Amino acid sequence: MIDLPLSVRMPARYLGNEVNVPVKSLDKGMFRVALAFADTYEVGMSHIGMKILYDILNGRPDIFCERVFAPWTDMMRYMREHGLPLASLETKTPLNRFDMVGFSLQYEMSYPTLLTMLKMGEIPRHARKRGSRDPWVLAGGPCAVNPEPLADFIDAFVIGDGERVVLEIADCLKRSRDEGIDRDKTLERLAEIEGIYVPGFHEVNYGGDGRPVKIRGSGGKKAVSRRIEKDLDALPFPTRVVVPVVRAVHDRYAVEIARGCLQGCRFCQAGFIYRPYRERGVANVLRLLKEGLEETGYSECSFLSLSAGDYSEVSRLLEVAVERNLSSMVSISLPSLRVTSLTPEMIEGIKKIRKTGFTIAPEAGTQRLRNVISKKIDEDEILTTIETIFRAGWHLVKLYFMIGLPTERQEDIEGLVELVTKAWRMARKISRKNEVTASVSTFIPKPHTPFQWCGMISLEEIRERQNYIRRKLRRRGLKVKWHDARLSYWEGVLSRGGRPLGEFLYRLSEEGAYLDGWTDQFSGDLWERISNEFDLSVITSGLRPWDPEAIFPWDVIDVGIERDYLWREYQSALEAAVSPPCPEGPCRRCGVCDASSGVTVRRSASKAISREVKLPEARQLRDGTPPQTLEVVFMKVGDARYVGHLDMVRAFLMAARRARLPMAYSQGFHPAPKVRFSSPIPLGMESLREVVVFTLTDPVDPVQMKKALNLFLPKGLRILKAKAGFLKRSEGFDTFKVSKYMCLFRVFDAREAALVMSAARRILSGGFEEVLFPLKGEEIPVSLGNVLKIEEINSYPRWVKLIVQIGPLPKGVRPMPLMKMLFEREKLRVDSMRMIKIGGISQTPGEPGRGTGHE
Repeated sequence: MIDLPLSVRMPARYLGNEVNVPVKSLDKGMFRVALAFADTYEVGMSHIGMKILYDILNGRPDIFCERVFAPWTDMMRYMREHGLPLASLETKTPLNRFDMVGFSLQYEMSYPTLLTMLKMGEIPRHARKRGSRDPWVLAGGPCAVNPEPLADFIDAFVIGDGERVVLEIADCLKRSRDEGIDRDKTLERLAEIEGIYVPGFHEVNYGGDGRPVKIRGSGGKKAVSRRIEKDLDALPFPTRVVVPVVRAVHDRYAVEIARGCLQGCRFCQAGFIYRPYRERGVANVLRLLKEGLEETGYSECSFLSLSAGDYSEVSRLLEVAVERNLSSMVSISLPSLRVTSLTPEMIEGIKKIRKTGFTIAPEAGTQRLRNVISKKIDEDEILTTIETIFRAGWHLVKLYFMIGLPTERQEDIEGLVELVTKAWRMARKISRKNEVTASVSTFIPKPHTPFQWCGMISLEEIRERQNYIRRKLRRRGLKVKWHDARLSYWEGVLSRGGRPLGEFLYRLSEEGAYLDGWTDQFSGDLWERISNEFDLSVITSGLRPWDPEAIFPWDVIDVGIERDYLWREYQSALEAAVSPPCPEGPCRRCGVCDASSGVTVRRSASKAISREVKLPEARQLRDGTPPQTLEVVFMKVGDARYVGHLDMVRAFLMAARRARLPMAYSQGFHPAPKVRFSSPIPLGMESLREVVVFTLTDPVDPVQMKKALNLFLPKGLRILKAKAGFLKRSEGFDTFKVSKYMCLFRVFDAREAALVMSAARRILSGGFEEVLFPLKGEEIPVSLGNVLKIEEINSYPRWVKLIVQIGPLPKGVRPMPLMKMLFEREKLRVDSMRMIKIGGISQTPGEPGRGTGHE
C-alpha cells in the first residue's frame, strides 16, 4: 500500500495501480525502460504513441517498460521537501536506475520540464556528463524533427515511426550493457540504426547571429533520414491498454485509422513530416475497436487521423462501427474532419448514441488567405456545414483560426471577425441555445514546411491582433479563446532555434521553469529575465525570415521532403495559388514516395464487412414487471482511498461494461447508465461497506457477476456481495448522520504511541468542549460533546487504533479533517493517519438504534 499526501491535487495519478498494467518479475538481466512524458499523468495517458510503444516493449519477456510523468507542482514540492527522487509508476523505481529513459517530445514548451524531470530523477542533464552507471536518455516524437535545442541533453533521437526501431534500440543497448561496451562505442552502434540521430556525431558550427553556417555529420552524412513504416496493418496496435485511474484528457479508446495526410496544407507540420499517407484496413480497424472496447470498458471510441474524412471507407467504417456498438451504447467520434468530407449521413451516424463535439477549422477569415495556406474550403462550405450541424441538434460548434499567417493583412483579420459573426448569427437563428466558440492561435512557421523560410510576427503584433478580435466579437453565445501571446512567442523561439538554446533551457530549468505549457504555470517574466542573460538576437534568431539558401538548424534531419519542393510551395503561397492534394499511388512531386521500396500512398483495401448489427436492449422487462436491479456491496480500502468519487464511479462503469452487465440507460442525446451510489466517500477515507445499485435490462446471476466485476476493478475496490432485485420507484439509500470509524495512526516507537493515546484520552475526557472548524473563510462552531465519541483506544507495535463515533456534524464539516484538526492541536503529525468508515448508525448518539457495520 502506498502513502501519498492528501494535500496534493488528484493523488490517485501517482498510484500506478491501474487496470491492465502488466505484471512482470524483475529477473536478473531484464532490460528496463522508462517511457517518460514531460507533462502530467492525465495528459500523457491520452497520448496514443506512448501506448503503442509501451505495449510493444512489454510484449518482450526480457524487457520491462514502465511510465514516468511530470508530477504537478504541489507533488514536486512535496518530493523535494522529503528528498524523494522521481520514480516510475509501476514499481516506484527511481529514474536513474533504468537502463533507458525515453521521452516523447510533443510540445516545445515542455523542454524545461524534461530537464527538471532528469534532475528530479538524479540523472545528469547534460549528455556529456553521463557515465557508465547512468541511463541512456533518448527522445522522439514530432518535435524531434528539430532536435537541436535539446542536442546537449539527449544521447540519441528517434526520427520518424517508432514501432520497429524501439526494439532495435533496446536490443542494441541491452547487448552493449551485457558485453560491457562503453558509451562512445554504444553511440556508434546506435547511429547505425536507421532513423537514429546522435547529436554528438554531428558538428554544427554557428555564426555570431545564432544561425548555423556549416553542418558536418559522421561518415560524410549531413542529415539522418526519417524512419518510415510502409504498412500500418503490419504493425502492432494495442487493445489491452492501461486504463487511467483518473480521467485522462482524452478519456476514450482510440484507433489510429491512418497516418499522414493527403491535403498538403502549407502551415501544417504534421502533414509533411508524416508523409506518405497510409491507411489501416477497415476490417483491422473494426477488429481493434472490438477488442479494445472489450479490454477496457470505455464508452467512447475515437478514430484518429490527421484528416479522418480522407479515409477511403470512412462512411462505411462509421456506419458499421456505430451499428455494432448500439447495444453497448458506445459512441464513436471522428475528431479531425474536413468540412468538405462531412456528410449529413455521417452526422446522423455520430449522433445515434450520444453527441460528441464538432470542431471546424477554417484557419483563415478570407478566401485569399485560405488559398495562401492551401486550405481547400470556401466560406459557403463552412457556413453550410455549420448550419447542418446545428439543425441536427448540436448546440455548440468550435471554430479554429490562426493569426499571423504569411501575407496576412488587416482585411484578413476583419474577414475572420465577419466569418465568426455569420456563424454566430446562423447558430442563434436556429436556436437561442446555440453557441459558437472561436479559438484563435498564433501561427508559428514550423520546420520542414513551405513556411520555414518565413519569419514570425512579433509579440506586439500578436497582442494587437488579439485585442482587435476581442473587441469586435463581444456577443452573448459567442466565446473567443486565444493562446497567451508570450507562450506562442517562446514556442516559436524553441521550435525554430538551434544548439545555442541549450544553455538558455538549462538556466530556465535551474530557475524553476516547469509545466510551462499550462497557462497558469507559465511565467513569462521568468523567461524574459533568463533571456536577458544571453544575447537576445541569438536566442530569437529563428524568428526572423531566412534566405533561400540558408542552412537551417533542422537540416540535420531529412524527413523525406525535397527542399526544392518546399520552396516551390512557398512561392505558390505568395501567389495565393492552391496546390492539389496527394494523388493516388506514388508520385515524385515532394520526393517522399519511392515505389521501388514500397514507400507510397497506401489506401485501405475494400473487403466485405459483416455488419453484426445488434439492436438496443429493451429498457424494461417484457412482462411489464419493474426493471431488475443488481445491488452490489463493496469496500474501498488501501490505495483506492486516493481515488475521488467520480473516478470511482467511472471505474465501476468500465468494469460493468467489461463484465457485460446489461445496464439500462437513460433516454435523450446523452444516454447515461442508470446507476445509483450511496453517499460519496471523501478523498482519503476508506470504507468497509458501500452500496451501488445497477438498473438492468436483463436478469443476471449475482454470484457470477460479482466474480466478473472483481476481475476488472482497480486495486482497493472489492465487491463483497451482489444481490438481484427489482427497482422500486420510492426506493432510496439509508442516509446516516452518525457513522462509526476506525482511525489508525502509524507510530515508530512506544513513546510516539503513548503520545497519540494520551491525546486521544484528552479528547475523550472533554478536553475540547467546542472547536472552531475553518471552512471557506469562516469558522464553524462544533460541539464535540454532542458529535464525537471515542469508543476504543488500542496500541499495536506500529499502530494506534481508535474506534470513534462521529455525527451529526454541521453542514460542510467532514469527519476526517475534523479528526486531523483535533490531533494537530495536540502537536501530533497526522499525515499518515488512516480513517476507515466501518458502518452507519440510524439514530443519533445516546439513542437506541440499528448499525450497519461491515458484514
